[in-house]
Formats: sequence, C-alpha cells, structure tokens
Amino acid sequence: MLPLLLRRAKVKGKMNNNGFTLLEILCVLVIVAIISALAYAKYSDFEKMSETSTNRYEQKSEERKNVYDQYFANDEEYQKIKEEEENND
Repeated sequence: MLPLLLRRAKVKGKMNNNGFTLLEILCVLVIVAIISALAYAKYSDFEKMSETSTNRYEQKSEERKNVYDQYFANDEEYQKIKEEEENND
C-alpha cells in the first residue's frame, strides 16, 4: 500500500527529493563542531609547547651570555669591545 502511495505522489509531483533534510544538516553541523573542538584542543596544546620551548631557549641564551661574560671578564680586548657596544647603544 505504501509504495503505491509514494508512486502516486511522485507522479503528481508532490514529493520533492532535491534538497537536504533538517536532520542531515544538523548531523553535518554536529560532526564539524566535534572536529573543530578537537582541532582547537590540539592547537592550544601546540601553542603551549612552543611557548615553553621559547622560554627555555631564552633562558639558556641568557645563561650562555652570563657564562661568556664571566669567561671573558679578564680579557682586556673583550672589555674594550663590550664598552664600545654599550656606548653605541
């Protein structure tokens, strides 16, 4: 009985299958929202890791600078160059 009714509706042109249903659109939106939430979480993790790495690099760079300053503290030529750089700044 039902296939007969569907056939009649198609014949009369009352049934339209050209668009998407609301349920299909909502399912797609939910899937996109889940994927974007996962992507954002991963992005924030990478952002934190890069910030930590940058801070670690800056700290090591400052430590190296202090070590070099201590090493060359007694070198007169180094002291002259350092004084010239400070005077130029």
